[in-house]
Amino acid sequence: MTEKESEEIFKGIHFIRVGNLPVEQQEFFKEWLPGDQLIKIMIEKKIFPDCVQYHHYNHWYDHVYPTQEDAKRKVSKPVESKNQLFGFSFLKSTDPG
Repeated sequence: MTEKESEEIFKGIHFIRVGNLPVEQQEFFKEWLPGDQLIKIMIEKKIFPDCVQYHHYNHWYDHVYPTQEDAKRKVSKPVESKNQLFGFSFLKSTDPG
């Protein structure tokens, strides 16, 4: 599991930028986050459209992300190949006839 992102604070608003999260967290967080929770914050005349209040991210990281990570691990386990499963292998014939 990747580390928790530190919060940023601007004019009393505690937030994180989704685009600053590690890629794996971004994917899971975007799946979970309701679209109406994204906020735009203007800092020094630049608008950051992908901000989320830190308490939403904190809740997700502590309670939802571990279950998403666990589910990902279960799905991505390697599956034995059929020839290993049934105890035989395919051999290429070298006989031309």
